[in-house]
Amino acid sequence: MNQDWRLVPEEEKLDHVISRWTRDRRSTVSFNTLAPQRSKFQSGGTAMMTFNDISHSEISGERDRDPRGLGRWTSMTFRGLNNNKTTIITAYCPVKSSNVGGAYMQQVAYIQEYLEMDQDHEHSIPLIDNRECPRQLFGWDLKKFISNKIEEGHQIVLMGDFNSEFEDLKEWMQELMLEEAITKLKTYKRSKDSPIDCIFTSPGLIPIFSCYLSFGRLIGDHRGIWIEFKREALLGIRIPAFIHPEARRLKGKDPRVVKRYRETVHKKFLEHNIYERLDKMYQNIGSPLLPSLQAYFEELDHTIRECMQEGEKKCRNYHMGIHDWTPILESKRQVVDYWRRRISHVLGDKQDAAKMIRIQKRLDIRYKKMNITQLNKELAKALKKRGNIYNRCVWIFKPS
Repeated sequence: MNQDWRLVPEEEKLDHVISRWTRDRRSTVSFNTLAPQRSKFQSGGTAMMTFNDISHSEISGERDRDPRGLGRWTSMTFRGLNNNKTTIITAYCPVKSSNVGGAYMQQVAYIQEYLEMDQDHEHSIPLIDNRECPRQLFGWDLKKFISNKIEEGHQIVLMGDFNSEFEDLKEWMQELMLEEAITKLKTYKRSKDSPIDCIFTSPGLIPIFSCYLSFGRLIGDHRGIWIEFKREALLGIRIPAFIHPEARRLKGKDPRVVKRYRETVHKKFLEHNIYERLDKMYQNIGSPLLPSLQAYFEELDHTIRECMQEGEKKCRNYHMGIHDWTPILESKRQVVDYWRRRISHVLGDKQDAAKMIRIQKRLDIRYKKMNITQLNKELAKALKKRGNIYNRCVWIFKPS
């Protein structure tokens, strides 16, 4: 971005500029905050923007910038369904250069200033192979940042200008379980036959489109790169409620049921001449299928399905009592249940008092305090009345 945002007028700052494009937007920038404030131009830095409805999923409190204040990367984290989090990082690793004021020399000056600091200091230089190399420091710090995000369960999208050999960079990213997401093409006019601008993603983030723009489409000598994901990949999906399947009448594990089903369906097929109709259709079939044959096939398929459904209905094993349900029988059963609950309560078992009161009101039973003998007598009367109903079931349901 090459800006010292401390010296940029408010009306020229990034968020103010993009506010003219859309109301729904978020932006963040990073730059070298430790460098002296000399002019608006400052080599290096990164920026990120997000627009429209996805901007509302961005967690403002989890925006991260280069912790050393060198402007090497910035990031945004988006929260989706089921607390799914995706962190998108834009990074810039400086190319080795002796240009005074360039990003590389800015970071060399930083390292020289803090090289002798104790390891407990926030700006201490880690004990890496070449402690004076800004590129090695960049790799060490970025790897630590990404590893922490992965440990927190975040998905990662890392994009940037890495100014590195592609194969070495790809191998380094594999240690973080990140995969290169765009075809291997060079992205800088003066580079070798491998890209220096890349996008790496977590394995679960599979792009639906990715592309390099042609040279010259953007300001500068780099090619633009872009990648597109499904919204569900970044923000997660709402898992639909589990629907329990309806119990099937046909149980294929019981050979007796299978035999009965096959016999029933075979009988139905014979009744509807299914076999002859199938032979007729196969004799006249051709490609493409004639409209008349299509209609004939649909009608035949409908008949076959009805035969199979009828066969399934007659193969279900019902596990029920020998008496059909009636309101009279149900009321007598509830009276028996009530007295059994009363006896169980007297014997010390816990009973739901509120439920007992509801049953009394429903059955219009007036509560009386009774001992176990009296309760057993009431239960015997209730059982006798229920038995009388059972005996009458033969003629209650007898067809007229």
